[in-house]
Amino acid sequence: MTRRGGRGIIPDNSGRGVTVILTSEFFWHLFEVTGSVEAYIVYRILCTT
Repeated sequence: MTRRGGRGIIPDNSGRGVTVILTSEFFWHLFEVTGSVEAYIVYRILCTT
């Protein structure tokens, strides 16, 4: 298993699929691309923890 993939997607070589880690960087990128207020709020929450 790879520790860190691009944009929080980690290939899972166990045959069960893909593990997705939703990081603050992911939500910031989502906010930049879509302008989603919800994505920005989640980003801010993750940055404070």
